[in-house]
Amino acid sequence: MSLGKYIINLVVCLFIPYILGLLLLLLVIPQYYFTLYPCMLLVFVGLGLPFYSALKTGQDNQRKFFSRFMGNTLFKLFLSLIIILLYVALIKEEVISFVTAYLVFYMVLSVFEVKSFTRITKVKSNAE
Repeated sequence: MSLGKYIINLVVCLFIPYILGLLLLLLVIPQYYFTLYPCMLLVFVGLGLPFYSALKTGQDNQRKFFSRFMGNTLFKLFLSLIIILLYVALIKEEVISFVTAYLVFYMVLSVFEVKSFTRITKVKSNAE
């Protein structure tokens, strides 16, 4: 999978829950809309990009893949913790809405990464 195709798949995968969440927050439960919601898509595209290097490595060497995957996961967890703590410390309002949306996007990103990896391994096993 090329980097361009990976980015398009990542954006499409995150855009669907982004739009659904935006509609939910604006039309159904507007009291829970938070001001930084429009930034969520950009944050998670940024968090999803480093996984591509692990995917490319995983095509050739599983040991390197797991090393990069674990490093990527640790990086995402610490960066997510920093983002959430900064939001809580600086904004202090709409924290429940932000953390809930953040966790939903994090789960969507995790599912995307697992599906990307299984797709790559299936292609590799079919080629052998």
